[in-house]
Amino acid sequence: MFKNKITAGNQQFEGDDLAAYFNWPLRNSTLASVSVISGTGIKGMRAADANQYFAGGSGFPDYMIFSLDMLQDGVTGIKTAGFFDHDWKL
Repeated sequence: MFKNKITAGNQQFEGDDLAAYFNWPLRNSTLASVSVISGTGIKGMRAADANQYFAGGSGFPDYMIFSLDMLQDGVTGIKTAGFFDHDWKL
């Protein structure tokens, strides 16, 4: 992820109001993973901060990219979301 841009597979999203959540396996571990919460700018970080991702049973997919608009407009603000396959590919 670069400032004002997120690339996911062959898709590219631009703007300073984008946020991303995703999980990724830790190298050399069969059990552990890391979760990433990030934004393309201050607006994107504010969008990422507004969700309850630490709440039990929150139901987030493996990856999700959305704009600040999601907080007001709902699902229309989601750019892409889904689950990785067994090879950790989109």
